[in-house]
Amino acid sequence: MFLNRLLSQGIEGNPYYFKYPFNTENPSIQMPNCTSYCMGRGNEAAESVNGLAIATKNIGAFGNAKTWYDNSPLPKGFEIKEGCIVVFNGNLGHVLFVERIIERYSKTHCLCAITQSNYREKNRTPSNPGYFQQLTYDIEIGVATKGVGLVPVGCIYIPINDVRVDRDVNKHQVTITYDRMKARKSPNGEVYLGQFIPLGTYNVLDSKEEAGYRWVKLDDHTWCALVDGCYEEYLPTEDWEAKYVALNKEYD
Repeated sequence: MFLNRLLSQGIEGNPYYFKYPFNTENPSIQMPNCTSYCMGRGNEAAESVNGLAIATKNIGAFGNAKTWYDNSPLPKGFEIKEGCIVVFNGNLGHVLFVERIIERYSKTHCLCAITQSNYREKNRTPSNPGYFQQLTYDIEIGVATKGVGLVPVGCIYIPINDVRVDRDVNKHQVTITYDRMKARKSPNGEVYLGQFIPLGTYNVLDSKEEAGYRWVKLDDHTWCALVDGCYEEYLPTEDWEAKYVALNKEYD
């Protein structure tokens, strides 16, 4: 299930990021730049420790950031989407990961919540993931992005499993309306890798009452605690009708 990463919590020791020695000068400090971060984030979004490596056959096949768009065998184009990597031109170029579309102006122009690694960040250590940045950028393909100072040339589309669905009155569903609903491994309060449920509607696979919350299961390994004012829950039409009939009978 595609989840938004808005915090660095859960990156340290995460196999999606740390399987490869990205920093050959100091292997104890991982992901020192934008390309190594997007490689790890892409693997995480694809839910495969080999996701991007398999796509390129070689962990370094993408080259410098500015060459990613031309070199990547993954699907690519100019429409900005959640879960894509945006490639910028320039000296060595830049790549960043789009976590969420905050506002869409056109297919190629969006206000985005993004994550990236800043190569200029100092004092990175294994216990201080200073490479991680979560920012908001107004990105338009072909136009220099303020804050980056480079021109985005296109997007690389990561093979993500987006389980969001359309509203269906015949299914038990929940619509997440708050952008900081924590994704958890199980209905007991354990945080799932510091990530959050993307806004949208989901089919409910299971539900439980535990630890003072009502929980819903959204895929094989993602649970969400429903908090007042942050969601809308729907039961199948026939269930609502049955409850309505039962309720009226009590007052006959």
